[in-house]
Amino acid sequence: MRLGTKSDLLLKCLEPLTTTTCDVPEVDVLVIDGAAIVNMLKPSTYRTFDDYADLIFCPYIRKHLETVARQLAQQNFAEKVVVATNTQDVLCYPPRDDVSNLASCSHEEADTRIMVHLSDAVKHGLKRVMIRTVDTDVAVIAVSPFRKIGADELWLAFGSGKSFRYISIHELSNALGIEISHTLPVFHAFTGCDTVSSFAGKGKKTAWETWMAFEDVTLAFRIMIDQPTSPEMDFIMALIERYVVLIYWDKTVQSFPVRPGITVFISFGPKNITTGIDNATDTPTRTADMTLFDL
Repeated sequence: MRLGTKSDLLLKCLEPLTTTTCDVPEVDVLVIDGAAIVNMLKPSTYRTFDDYADLIFCPYIRKHLETVARQLAQQNFAEKVVVATNTQDVLCYPPRDDVSNLASCSHEEADTRIMVHLSDAVKHGLKRVMIRTVDTDVAVIAVSPFRKIGADELWLAFGSGKSFRYISIHELSNALGIEISHTLPVFHAFTGCDTVSSFAGKGKKTAWETWMAFEDVTLAFRIMIDQPTSPEMDFIMALIERYVVLIYWDKTVQSFPVRPGITVFISFGPKNITTGIDNATDTPTRTADMTLFDL
């Protein structure tokens, strides 16, 4: 499996379309991706939350308990609520009467569970929201449901150290438009993610530029995300196959038959093209299947 550079999608393709700032935006809600904490605090041999509980969190809590107590005495935190989901349980402090928007939360991945928390916050009237993460997957997933969630502003507190910045997801969603925003997770999964191999020698930027030059494939992406068991798979695959050819081929090619084009692509293409497909099972169809599984 080829692991590409996922961060290129955010850094080279998406961020140029939106506002990026070092100034802290004013928000009503902060949702923290737990993985961000693991990446922000980096003792070299500790990579699990058990390790971090012993090494970081417990000492931190003990050390700063008096400081926090003084701050609480000086400020009014009566209206602030801390909410966490643990497997299918919902934990709130202070307790909330109604957690039906969160329970039972069956999302296995924090990436999508974060969106459940955002939706719940917006339904309670908190319209300016922020996600703290270091994961490009979270950024991509956040763009897709932004309009459906109904937030006024959605910010991403992204990265760590010198690369830390705030990214305006609401402006990015508007810049991309409804269709591109909605289908962005399919594009990201199809062109290489944690469970789908990336294309050899072709990164996110090339795949993105090809998508922008061949927007017909957006229809295939939309059917894949909205109707993953659609009976129109032959039509979808024709668009997907043409898109894959164009990733490696001249973007101006307009008039070759799609499936014969794939044969030429495999049998007679330049050497760097033939390495893009490892064997008979690593084809656009196989990649599309893996993309649907990942979604």
